[in-house]
Amino acid sequence: MKNCARFLVVLILTVAVATADTVIKFPFSGEIGSSIQAGTVVKIVGENTLAPCEEGDIPVGVVYLVETFTEEPDSYSVVSSGVVSNLLVATGRMILAGNKLVPADGGAVQAMSSNLEGHVIGVAVEGGTGGDRIKAIINITVNPLGRPKAESPDIKLYRSY
Repeated sequence: MKNCARFLVVLILTVAVATADTVIKFPFSGEIGSSIQAGTVVKIVGENTLAPCEEGDIPVGVVYLVETFTEEPDSYSVVSSGVVSNLLVATGRMILAGNKLVPADGGAVQAMSSNLEGHVIGVAVEGGTGGDRIKAIINITVNPLGRPKAESPDIKLYRSY
């Protein structure tokens, strides 16, 4: 029985490590005047500095953790793949489960429209309307040849091990 329990613990830890989200643990600071909170889709705007994405931007990830300091700039941890449960739906937009997501203004997300524009960051797991927080599976990659289109084979929303 002890051997079985040990095996299960090792198995669970192995699976947890293999499927862990990719978190960029480097502490970033925010652009002065920007409003960054957990769930904000962000881009790099300077050395070690993040800002909320706007529509059409290429993101580096989604803020996972915000650490606030009184005498120093706030610090942000960013996740680039995995399940994110607090993405903000852009004002006036509607997202359905299964929609491909692209950045919207203010670090929010919107469903990719039929014109196939935008940098796909993931797929919605649940739906919502403007101002709601939704869950999504994200996998943010940067294509060295430019922005991938929806029909591009470069868009992969899964991880291989």
